[in-house]
Amino acid sequence: MMPLIAITSLQTPPLVTDAKLAALPAHPRLLATKAELEAAKRKPENKAFLDGLLARAETLSKKPVVLPERGGQWPHWYACKTHGARLKTESPTRHVCPVDGQVYTGWPYDDVPLLAEHNDWASALRDLGLAYQLSGERRYAQKAREILLAYAVKYPGYAYHDKDGKTGTGGGKVGPQTLDEAVWLIPMAQGADLVWETLSESERATLKTDLFFPAAEVIRKHKMGVHNIQCWKNSAVGLVALLYGDKALLAEAIDDPERGLQRQLREGITDDGPWYEGAWSYHFYTMSALAPLMEAGYHAGLPLYSGTLGERYKKLYLAAIRMALPGGQLPAFNDSNAATAMSNPLYETAFVRFQDPQLALPLTTSPRKTLPAFLAGAPPLPATASQTLPSEVFAAVGYAYLRAPGATLILKYGPHGGGHGHADKLNTVFFAGGKTLLDDPGTSVYGIPAHLGWYKTTLAHNTFVQAETNQAPATGRLLDFKTGTGWAAALADAGAAYEGTTLQRAAFLLGSDTAVFVDHAEQKAPGLLDLAIHPSFEPKSWLMQPGDVQSLPDKPGYRYLQAAKQTSSFSSYTDSSGFALSLVPLTTPTRYVIATGMGKSSEDRVPILLARTVEKSARWVWAIAPRGTTLTARTRGEEVLVEVNTPGKRSWQLRVTATTLDVK
Repeated sequence: MMPLIAITSLQTPPLVTDAKLAALPAHPRLLATKAELEAAKRKPENKAFLDGLLARAETLSKKPVVLPERGGQWPHWYACKTHGARLKTESPTRHVCPVDGQVYTGWPYDDVPLLAEHNDWASALRDLGLAYQLSGERRYAQKAREILLAYAVKYPGYAYHDKDGKTGTGGGKVGPQTLDEAVWLIPMAQGADLVWETLSESERATLKTDLFFPAAEVIRKHKMGVHNIQCWKNSAVGLVALLYGDKALLAEAIDDPERGLQRQLREGITDDGPWYEGAWSYHFYTMSALAPLMEAGYHAGLPLYSGTLGERYKKLYLAAIRMALPGGQLPAFNDSNAATAMSNPLYETAFVRFQDPQLALPLTTSPRKTLPAFLAGAPPLPATASQTLPSEVFAAVGYAYLRAPGATLILKYGPHGGGHGHADKLNTVFFAGGKTLLDDPGTSVYGIPAHLGWYKTTLAHNTFVQAETNQAPATGRLLDFKTGTGWAAALADAGAAYEGTTLQRAAFLLGSDTAVFVDHAEQKAPGLLDLAIHPSFEPKSWLMQPGDVQSLPDKPGYRYLQAAKQTSSFSSYTDSSGFALSLVPLTTPTRYVIATGMGKSSEDRVPILLARTVEKSARWVWAIAPRGTTLTARTRGEEVLVEVNTPGKRSWQLRVTATTLDVK
């Protein structure tokens, strides 16, 4: 077994002490305590959930325990390489693309469903344990015991493997990554804890030596720093430690100065609240990773929900509320897809632990028939008025939020986001009129060519592309931010996105439906520069605009554009939604490419406009606004002056310099 950390080396005060270990409560103590389960069982509003749980346990109690003969494979392999669509499992050796019927078979496709089988058995074990505690029916505990002992027999013989079928560090036995091993091990430990009192001492010892400690060792030997995966690993190892009362393992999971829970909370959660990787999918994934150890530690008497750690953890939950678009959706920045805090069951636990009425908002759209709701007791929610959020800057993550009733414009300029970041400085998302009018494509599964070839490219975002290459990972700067009656504006640069080149964007939200942008690029030498704009318009009509067929290079991003045509002029295009894209070039000559790029798959086409120049200095003014809005612009020295006239006869005068902006 790997050596464990010395407590005296910790950089922050340790939470795991001999006194805390000596005072551990009786089992169960990971997912919930006996007292919590008894209280939950007595609540009338929990009856529907309890009935469903017991019915599932009854079915599981009659199911033969037949575990997979080997570990599973990476879920990101399980997609069509052509269309990016998730495959449909028709048999253990037949995996079909739902778009064109292409069949995939053999490794790794045959092995991906096996990981889901392992996770299903872990969930079954946990649910059987819960059913036993809540009903007293020993047959549920006996079936849980059967699953545990079956894994104690199988686990030592599972081959160690990674996602590429090799044996490199970071692999697992049940899954191809230590991440997968941890996700599986958490409900396994919770289930064992729930039936602990029915296991003999020899069975507990067997499970320790043949299952739980070997699995923890697989996880521990892959060391990471601050990362969402390490949060899963800490929870898995920490739960095994609390299951057996092992102080050294628990101290590593919580107090390790390089990777323990304390460091994840202090450094992984930004001052604004989002997880540092800048992808909302990973933000919620990290919340799911932290929650098991936070709750188990709470039951063990550790002060995780109080003090600076507790405040940091609460920020994680509040961020997804404060940064939501109208309706609750969050932008699909970086390696994320559409995400929302609304109806997320993790807020049940957070609401009870912190007693903060703000945390009740996501639960107002939930039926509250989930396991967290059951365990938290589904307390009555306070009256919550619909929140009115102001325009504000989230400096730690680098987002400028411009807001009006029913509208939000986001200018993204901050840190790259590590391995899950996208090359998209000055990318912009705009929501108005009940829909997203400028969107981020989000991401795909990682095992298909389009993940790197399209979704992570600069071209896939609403920003600048130099020389048909991706921006470098960079951190931009906010240069100015102002608000006034009926408007908000932000000015930012892209940092060192391209060597020797300065990129700036001024973004204005005027009223509740008009977004105006003043873009400026200074290249170190003349060369090709594209301004990419992805309006969320109907694609077939978009492609009916005039132009000559244009071939594009076989380069990342560009190879995924379809039906491209070139034109020497573009001023405005109005979509059937009633919104229009208007553009005024302050740099000539500017050429334009009209095409479609990828949305959520290769079959989901999204319009794209490229404004192209080879000039050293380039300026464009453009807008997404209701039909009938007019846009005029001119330069005066180093200033750009813009006049916007809306259909409601409102007139706005905008002024932008290299460091400031104004609205009149």
